[in-house]
Amino acid sequence: MNNPSYSEIQITKLDTSDGYYTAINRGMVIPLERHEHFETVITLNNNFIHTVNGVSFRPEVGDVVILRPQDCHSAKPIDDSAEPVCRDIYIDPKLFKEACDYISPTLFVKIMTEKNPPSFHLNESELASFEENVDFSYVYAMAKDYEVYKSVKRIVACNLIGLYVKKSFRSKRNVPECLEMLLVKLQQGTAGKINLAKTAREIGYSPDYLNRLFKEHFGKSIEQYIIECRIYDSLTFLLQTDMTVNEIALKMGWECTGNYINHFKKIYNTTPAKYRKEKKIV
Repeated sequence: MNNPSYSEIQITKLDTSDGYYTAINRGMVIPLERHEHFETVITLNNNFIHTVNGVSFRPEVGDVVILRPQDCHSAKPIDDSAEPVCRDIYIDPKLFKEACDYISPTLFVKIMTEKNPPSFHLNESELASFEENVDFSYVYAMAKDYEVYKSVKRIVACNLIGLYVKKSFRSKRNVPECLEMLLVKLQQGTAGKINLAKTAREIGYSPDYLNRLFKEHFGKSIEQYIIECRIYDSLTFLLQTDMTVNEIALKMGWECTGNYINHFKKIYNTTPAKYRKEKKIV
């Protein structure tokens, strides 16, 4: 893009407790990390190398990647020949899910089960329009009026997700109808309390067949996905409430807190208590 002019939002306190923040990254090295929120990276100058889930790539200007809480991400500038610039937008899982549900009742589950994080490309005019329509300076100017602020940040989330749906519509991979039905049931119910055998009978297929098909399309078993969803959903209670770990485990469907802790450690390589102490914003 010629003579780019991007909204200058310099955030000193990266506070996600209200569900949203954005910042311009000008050449800062991002160490390998796994967020508790969704991170959207929009490339404004392609002098960055990003690594997502062990795969490195150099995005083009206008490339957009929506990193999910389970995705591992790092980034670094290639060299000093041109200033690397990207916009980072962080969205709380609850807010992101609300925006997905507004568009489609199965969209959130599909995004979470895809092998790779959602991505799409904006051409020069689309990128300029995005920057203009999502007026980030306005978002922060209105931060003192919290009701207006909540409305604007929902617009940001819906705008991003809407662009992804629009861009991916033509290249959408076909998912068998039985998996579509299963995804709807996972979305409608509490994943941790789903009776897979009963659900499979309702759909008209055996649990083994559905599981093989699910793994073929999404790269993981249904049980693994359900566990990840329960762990993922528990982050909201860890970071935004004072509930004990025992109370959170029970709420998420684990009668044994030890099982919850073990599954949490497999995903985040730490205990829920340590994760809360490190991440929770006071």
